[in-house]
Amino acid sequence: MKSLGWVWFFLIFASFSYGCFAQSDLERTIGKLEEFKFKNWDSVEYYANKILAETNENQHREKGLAYQYLGIAQFERNGNYDSAKTLYDVALTHFEKQPDSVQLATLYNNYGVVAKVKADYENALTYFFKANDYLAGDSTANLHTTVLMNIGDVLIFMNKPDEAENYLQLSYNAALANNDSLKVAGILATLGNLYNSRQDFEEAINYYRKSLAFQKPYAIDSSSTIMNIGVVYHFKGELTEAISYYKNAIAVANNFNSPRNAALCYLNIGEALATLNNPEAVDKLNEAVELAKANNLNRVLLNAYQLLATYYQQEKDYARALENYKLYKKYSDQIINENTLNKLNALNVKFNTAQKEKQIADQALEIERQQASVIQERNQKITIAASLSFLLLIGLFFYQRSRMQHRAKLQQAIISEKERGLKAVLMATEEERQRISKDLHDGVGQQLSTVKMQLESLQVKDEGVRQKKQQIAEYLTRAAQEIRQISHQMMPRALEEEGLIPALEDLFGKTFANTDINCSFEHHEADERYPQEIELSLYRISQELINNIIKHAHASRVNVQLYKIKNKLVMTIEDDGVGFDVAAEHEGHGLLNIKSRIETINGNVEYESDASSQTVITLSIPLT
Repeated sequence: MKSLGWVWFFLIFASFSYGCFAQSDLERTIGKLEEFKFKNWDSVEYYANKILAETNENQHREKGLAYQYLGIAQFERNGNYDSAKTLYDVALTHFEKQPDSVQLATLYNNYGVVAKVKADYENALTYFFKANDYLAGDSTANLHTTVLMNIGDVLIFMNKPDEAENYLQLSYNAALANNDSLKVAGILATLGNLYNSRQDFEEAINYYRKSLAFQKPYAIDSSSTIMNIGVVYHFKGELTEAISYYKNAIAVANNFNSPRNAALCYLNIGEALATLNNPEAVDKLNEAVELAKANNLNRVLLNAYQLLATYYQQEKDYARALENYKLYKKYSDQIINENTLNKLNALNVKFNTAQKEKQIADQALEIERQQASVIQERNQKITIAASLSFLLLIGLFFYQRSRMQHRAKLQQAIISEKERGLKAVLMATEEERQRISKDLHDGVGQQLSTVKMQLESLQVKDEGVRQKKQQIAEYLTRAAQEIRQISHQMMPRALEEEGLIPALEDLFGKTFANTDINCSFEHHEADERYPQEIELSLYRISQELINNIIKHAHASRVNVQLYKIKNKLVMTIEDDGVGFDVAAEHEGHGLLNIKSRIETINGNVEYESDASSQTVITLSIPLT
């Protein structure tokens, strides 16, 4: 296994093959597409479809943008390149009817990215040069930087390193001038690819590490760059160092839900371990197979099966080698070359030879049994003993499996019981709140009103006593108002009588009324009534979150959105405050309360924040 032919050098998806999107003075709804891009693809599809439904047949620019973003969602979220290109084709028909050089350049850049991912480099280069032609006046330097970088990246694949370096240097200078750190990181990673293709390994590692330094301040997936460092060490023959980088890349890829990168790393680790004659290579290659099957990564699957077949062949396990070569053939999209067919035939011959040798040995054994009855009897006893041992092992296996299943059921029962207990505690708490609220409103509140009425009915002539009486009446009025306010907070009448939307409007209006925070609340297709536990939980969570914003965020603006999409109710709460470290605060009492409440209604909460930036919180609750 000394060949590095199957090491995956991650250039196609490496680092930053950007599909870029120009900003224009779009109406508010179109602005939402850019706002939710790479954050929430469900929201992108919702707003794109909303634009298509609300625009007329002559609004080609708006329809083109909607179709383009639907294509981006197919490409980024689903990896469905053909669907993405089809949607781009529809977008192109609209943009051509209402020409806009920036939008056409953006679209052709996205065409190029799809072609590059599919290894159609000639067409990819054609698309990128078309995008570059539309930007001849450099109408947007940011997009031009990306197009130049993508041209350089494709030229690397086409084995034109000198031309590639020229375009990458132009892109790098533009990104530095624009102070665009993420673009700089992408270009540095691509330059690392260039120097790796030249086998200038030290310079390649230097560029990759510079790229990681620019990526570090941002919460982005850097697994491909880390993996490429491992590939360089792999090429150098420093396999232990390469494996260490592959493992680091897997951890990052899993953190950012990037199964493609993780699968490629497992494939490379398997190749390295096989080179070291380490039997753990099989486990790593099988992990690559499982990830590839789950995510339709046929190219990874193809090479994993070939590596497994080669490994088993060297181990003289011809049956498994043959099995994996057949799987390799099944997933191959090219004609198997003559050399591979020879290997397959050789494996067939060796496997058949081994089977014949086994038959001859069995026949010889049978002859010996016929010639020696004593030996036959002894062998029968051995067979019976082995069978009993096998049955005993089978029994132990099923016993252990039964125990494990029972333990799993018990654990599930405990979890279910805890969930029911938590739900019961929350419901009991709400019922107690409702009871106290009613007692305050109907009991203490009414008594205070009665006392005030009786006090006001008293006829007092003395001026000093009259003033004292007036002061006591004012105290009683304020006390009654506070009682009503407390009663309303414990169980808001608007939530019971009118529903979630009016209750939230009332909550935000009253909570932020005496602060300097500007709050906006938008809702889309969410005006209906929902089950009581959903309305109540979402209301309580909103109370907790806005109280945290007032106390800790030092924010000046809060934006709340509530919308229904695909049988889900989604709420986003965004503030421009100082943010917080999600990892450090995740075990805090307030966040645990929110987590407990959202889990009782099978929902999910996500936090996007750090100690130096704004905070975006997304709540998602299933309605079925």
